[in-house]
Amino acid sequence: FLYFAVSGFFLGLATLTRPILIFFPLLFLFLMVIIKKRNYFHWLVFLTVYVITLLPWSIRNHRLFGSAGPCTTGPEFPLLVTGNMASGLTYEESVEKLDRLIKRDIKDNSSWVEEGKKAKQEGIKLIKSNFGNYLIIVIKSLPGFWWTSHSSVFGIDKPISEYLHRREYARIFVKIGLLALHGVFLVMAFAGIFSLRENWRGYLVLLLILVYFTGHITFDP
Repeated sequence: FLYFAVSGFFLGLATLTRPILIFFPLLFLFLMVIIKKRNYFHWLVFLTVYVITLLPWSIRNHRLFGSAGPCTTGPEFPLLVTGNMASGLTYEESVEKLDRLIKRDIKDNSSWVEEGKKAKQEGIKLIKSNFGNYLIIVIKSLPGFWWTSHSSVFGIDKPISEYLHRREYARIFVKIGLLALHGVFLVMAFAGIFSLRENWRGYLVLLLILVYFTGHITFDP
């Protein structure tokens, strides 16, 4: 009982920090059905605490902006960038177009909410009308999503070819080293999944978490 309540509380805090977690509880409900665990009371406690944790910020947002969403606005705008890319624009052109929209139309906090709704509608419209291109973009994003150096965290955000041209070999070494390290972790993860294939139900939650977060690229590839 206590573990479920604490988990719901911390997942609520995490959702307030990163909106992508808003549908995360549904993952656990789906898991409960799959593995046929009938701890209904415990899951009810989990969901109740989760909702209560989100409630104060939701009330605040409703009073200030007229929107009861518990999370920050933001995912709508990458969705518009993705839609523009599906329509034929490059990533740089799509981001530049979004920047122009923000500078032109967003004046205060309430504008963010309204423009976020418009961006979401426009992004979905563009994706629907260019669905084939959208699927290609998502598929192409998968390797980079799962195997990346994250070197931009260290200020190394240029292609290796550019650093090679500049003869900045230390940056190349860091980027390749991080890629190699990430590659090792990826291989170990797949090896672990393969070794546990006979008892997959016991580790289904871990697999579903991987699938859930991979879904992030469907609106922000």
